[in-house]
Amino acid sequence: RVWAAVTLVNLVVLSVFVGLAALQFASINATLVGERLVVLASRTVAPFAAAVRLGLPLSTVRNAAALLERARQTDEEIVALHVFDASGRVVHSTVAPAPAQISPDAMTAREAARGGPWYRETVDGFVSSVDIAARDGGSAGGILIVYAGGGNITQIRAMVAELLVGAIAALLAAGVLGTLLLRIGLAGLIRQFEAVDATY
Repeated sequence: RVWAAVTLVNLVVLSVFVGLAALQFASINATLVGERLVVLASRTVAPFAAAVRLGLPLSTVRNAAALLERARQTDEEIVALHVFDASGRVVHSTVAPAPAQISPDAMTAREAARGGPWYRETVDGFVSSVDIAARDGGSAGGILIVYAGGGNITQIRAMVAELLVGAIAALLAAGVLGTLLLRIGLAGLIRQFEAVDATY
């Protein structure tokens, strides 16, 4: 019974540890993915920002498709890149047909960021955006990156699998060690009980 109680306590502790470690890893991994998308969007936005500084609308950038496609090819998990104007209307995109507007969730996140770069985890993956500053100091639009979350989920599952293997190994080792320690620590009592059994 003592061994069973010790094993149960170890099982509970290891389960809590695996759960918390998995959640922490998922949070850190999501942050790293989001920040990487912000960096990619910031690099892609430069030619469009230059056009805006010259007074040209975003829709008139001629090599926009090539610029966006080159950025998309840097990561196979990138689903799409959209260039949108100040109202959220998509003027360039790597997908065809392009959506008329960026999603309402993206608009809400953009407004909450107040012109700063932002990223958000979604059910299907991530979205990230960087605004393009207008000549008057406002926003001329921005670039939105839609990122699939398949790779992120795979990494989380791989980490959970590694943690589970380690937890099972630790549980087995603790069980064997606990058995030995209990046998040694309770050897005197065990001999007394065996003597009583032999007497009866």
